Amino acid sequence: MMRNQKGTSLVSVIVSFAVLMIVLLLLQISITASGRYAARADEVWQKAVDAENKYVNGDGSKKADMGLTMKSDKGNTEFWGSMEIWKTDDGEADIYYIKN
Repeated sequence: MMRNQKGTSLVSVIVSFAVLMIVLLLLQISITASGRYAARADEVWQKAVDAENKYVNGDGSKKADMGLTMKSDKGNTEFWGSMEIWKTDDGEADIYYIKN
């Protein structure tokens, strides 16, 4: 026995287009988000390159001198050396590095 199935093919086409639109929307959102992430990664990479150039060229400012000592369980201390804390001055993000 066949029931009256008039209009079911139209419903299936509408549902199929709705599912297709949902999938396309998710694809568009993921492409847009990946573009934003790539742009942000490029900005961070550029800041790292600028900081590296300032480090290599010596364009930072000295912030502190620190002495390094080791203290044993028995209370003995031994001088191990010193280090300098420097900062790149790029105006936006402060990047610190250590020289010895």
